[in-house]
Amino acid sequence: MSYSGHITKAGDPILRSILIQCARTGIKSDKRLKEFYLRIQQSTKGEKKAIIAVARKIVIYAYWIPKKNVTYKELIFSPN
Repeated sequence: MSYSGHITKAGDPILRSILIQCARTGIKSDKRLKEFYLRIQQSTKGEKKAIIAVARKIVIYAYWIPKKNVTYKELIFSPN
C-alpha cells in the first residue's frame, strides 16, 4: 500500500491521544509492533510517523479480531 499524504488532525483528539499511548505501550511489549515501528522509523519517516503507523496497525487489528472471530495471536500468525 502506498499513500503519500500528511497526518491529519481530523477526528476525536481524545481517541487519537489514547491510540498514541497504546502504540507507545505496544512497541514496548509486542515484538512484532516494535519491529514494525523500527522499520518505519529507520526508513527516514521519523519517530512521530512511525508511532502513527503503529497506532493505525492497532486499529486495523481491533477491526479484524472481532470480524474474523479470532484472538490476536491467531490473527497475526494466520497465513492470510
